[in-house]
Amino acid sequence: MKVGIVSQYWFDRGGTEVLARHLAGALEQSGHEVALRYLDVANRASVERPGMPGTVVAASAWRAALQAVVTWGAQEVVFLLDLRNGLTDPISRFEAPFRRTIYVNINNAEGHALRAAPSLAEQLKATIRRFERVAVFFEGSVASQVLREWEVPYRVAGTGIPPVGAVAANDFRRRHGIAPTETVLLCVGLIAPLKFQVEMLAQMTARTGQRLVFVGDIYSGTPEYGIAFGDAILARGDCLWLDGVPRAEVLEAMAASDLLLFPSQSEGAPLVLLESMALGLPWITTPAIEFARELQGGVIIPLAGFQPAVDALMQAPAHRAQLARDGCEAQQSEWNLIVTAARFASWFAEPELAVPAKAKGSGLASLAEADTVWGNVVDADLLMAEANSISTRSGSAWVVIANGPTALTTAVRTQFARLSSDDHEAIVLFRQPAPEPATPVAIGDWIAAGVVAFFMRSDWCHAQRPTGRGVQPLNEWTADMVVRLSNSGRCYLGQADR
Repeated sequence: MKVGIVSQYWFDRGGTEVLARHLAGALEQSGHEVALRYLDVANRASVERPGMPGTVVAASAWRAALQAVVTWGAQEVVFLLDLRNGLTDPISRFEAPFRRTIYVNINNAEGHALRAAPSLAEQLKATIRRFERVAVFFEGSVASQVLREWEVPYRVAGTGIPPVGAVAANDFRRRHGIAPTETVLLCVGLIAPLKFQVEMLAQMTARTGQRLVFVGDIYSGTPEYGIAFGDAILARGDCLWLDGVPRAEVLEAMAASDLLLFPSQSEGAPLVLLESMALGLPWITTPAIEFARELQGGVIIPLAGFQPAVDALMQAPAHRAQLARDGCEAQQSEWNLIVTAARFASWFAEPELAVPAKAKGSGLASLAEADTVWGNVVDADLLMAEANSISTRSGSAWVVIANGPTALTTAVRTQFARLSSDDHEAIVLFRQPAPEPATPVAIGDWIAAGVVAFFMRSDWCHAQRPTGRGVQPLNEWTADMVVRLSNSGRCYLGQADR
C-alpha cells in the first residue's frame, strides 16, 4: 500500500519531525511504500538538510504538496500537525481520494489554552471531525483527555522509537573531558521556558565528581530565557552545554550518563524518555509529564525533589540497575515503532466505510449468526449466560455479538473513545434485532438512532498496570452499569443508566 506521511516542520531535531521520519521508516520496514512530506511552518524558501529523508516545502504550498501525494497514488495519509498551526483546518477540507488519519499530540500548555478558549475549541473540534480517523499516542495523554471532553472518537496508536543499536559510551566522555569516575546527570531538550532548565539548575546542588550535561538548542522565540540559561551555566563550575547535536551523539551522551533529568512542565509524548529507556538510563521527571505515568524505568517527583532523588539513586546502584532493566524491557515490548506501524497497517487494511444495511428479521439473533457476520465469539456459552443474566436484571432484550478484539470491536472503537485498546474484552450488546453490517459508519448511525449500547467488563485490565482512571473490579459491575446512550448520541465508560 502507498502511504503518505505529512508533518509540520521547524527543524530536523524536533520531536514531531523525528517521529514522522521514524514512523515512515517503520512503515517501509513493514512493506509499505511511503512518501514523507514536511510543511515548513516558518515558510522558508528552502531548507538545507543534507542526507535527511523527506521533502520539505513551505507551508504556504501545502495544497501543491498534497496534490503531489495524490498524483503519487497514496491510499492512506497520516498527518502530524499541531492543531493551532493554521494548517490543520485547510488540510481537513482538502478533497482527495486517500483516507486521512490525524495523529494528535497536545502538550500541557496547549491543553490549558484550548480549555480557556471555548470558541477556539469548537473550531478545532469541527476540524478534527473531518478526518476519517483520529489517533493519539496513549490513553492517558492530554490529547485523549481533550478529545473525550469534545466527544470526538479516537484510537490509540501508541508511539515509539526505532532500535538504537550499539552506542559508544566511553567515547563521549573522552571527547568532552569527563572522567570515568564522574557522575553524569544528563538533560536533553530545547532550551525554553516550559522546559524549566534554569529552574532546575536553581534546585541542584554542586557535588564533587558530579557533572551536569545539557544537550539542546536555545529556542529562538524566547532569547531572554536562553540568556538566563547561559548565565546560570556560567555561574557554576559543574556544567557542560552542547547544542546542534545530532541524534547519534545524543544517544552517545545517554549511554555515557548515570541519570537523565527531565524537568519539563509541558510535553505531549517526549521521545527522549523512550530513548533513555532503550539505553538503560534511569530517568527523573516531574508530575506534569502525563506520559511518564505510562512508562517504566524512572522516578516521578516535583522539581524540588530532583537533587534528593539523584542522591538517593546514586547511593543505590542495585535500584538503578533494576530501573534500567525495567525501562529497557518496557521500551522494547511496548514503545517501539514496529508495534505502532502494525497498528496503523491494521487500520489501513480496514474496508471502506459503508452505508449500513437495513436491519433484517426479528427476535434475538443467534450467536452462530453473529459469529459468521462479526468474527469469532470467545467462550460463547459463558457469554450467553452472562448476557441472559444482564438481560434479566436490566429488563431489556440483548444479544451478545462479540467478545474481545474482533472485527466488531475494532469498528466499535472508532465510535467509543473508551474502547481504544486492544487489551479490552468488551461484551457488545445489541437490542433486538441485531443490525448488520457492523461498520464504523453503521455503528455511528445506530448510536444516533438509539439502537446500540454496550457493557464493558473490567477484567480487560489484566494486561495493563492499574492507572487509577476508573477501572472497577468485576464483582462491582451490575446491570445498572450497562452503558446506554447519552443525549448527545455518545456514551462513555462509567455513565450508569439506573
